[in-house]
Amino acid sequence: MKFAAWVAKNELARRNIDPKTFDTGVFGMTNNQYQSFYGAPWPLYEIGATHTPGHMITQVCATGARVVFAGASEIQLGLASQAIVIAADRCSNGPHIYYPAPKGPGGYGQSEDQVTYNMMNDAIGGHSMLKTAENVARKFQISKEENDEVTLRRYEQYQDALADDHAFQKRYMTLPFNVPKHNFKGEDGVMQGDEGVFETTKEGLARLEAGDAGRHRHLRQPDPPGRRQCGHHPDHAGEGPRAFQRSVYPGHDPRRRPVARRPRVHA
Repeated sequence: MKFAAWVAKNELARRNIDPKTFDTGVFGMTNNQYQSFYGAPWPLYEIGATHTPGHMITQVCATGARVVFAGASEIQLGLASQAIVIAADRCSNGPHIYYPAPKGPGGYGQSEDQVTYNMMNDAIGGHSMLKTAENVARKFQISKEENDEVTLRRYEQYQDALADDHAFQKRYMTLPFNVPKHNFKGEDGVMQGDEGVFETTKEGLARLEAGDAGRHRHLRQPDPPGRRQCGHHPDHAGEGPRAFQRSVYPGHDPRRRPVARRPRVHA
């Protein structure tokens, strides 16, 4: 959270924007971080918006879209004249969380690796995100070859964004980016662009198996002794992890949740 505030403060300074001019703020974060309990007021205070109220939104992959919507909505509704939106998720370094259960057998609680466990165990359907994607592909008869074609095209478009010394990316991000040390005293490194993006080829994609081919490890946290978890209702012990599943909407299959329920929006 401090890093997000540090970046926001520097970007505002580059644009000569006084943080005290914001009358509302929206902070987006799904994965818990140290002292994230305090939500939006803490990063707002860190950037210098010491008297600006704000709220935090957490909506997994939709967090980025929702914070922009929330900030714009406050202006549209006349609740604010200037809003600052900060997103600070960090999927690559998610926390391990322990939930105490003092009344449980032996006082054992439950725990989860917040990112990997939830990606592999949907709270509603009990399946992984990979399984959801494969279900949607089967429903609409999207072949792996067609999916590979789109993936390769997106990689080609990404390469276009790197042309002319990252000209396109520099429209929305600062490059090179000086990464500060953990105490924000001095420089830890310099990023010239995105990191972790590897070359994608038609031949390489063809060698990959479908996401539900059975080769990925099903991540599941161990149950505490004498107790069941992960979707079991105490009145249905022994019936499996899907004992009390139900659709959220009439006719809605939770295993195909990425399917859009609204008409497409065309630019």
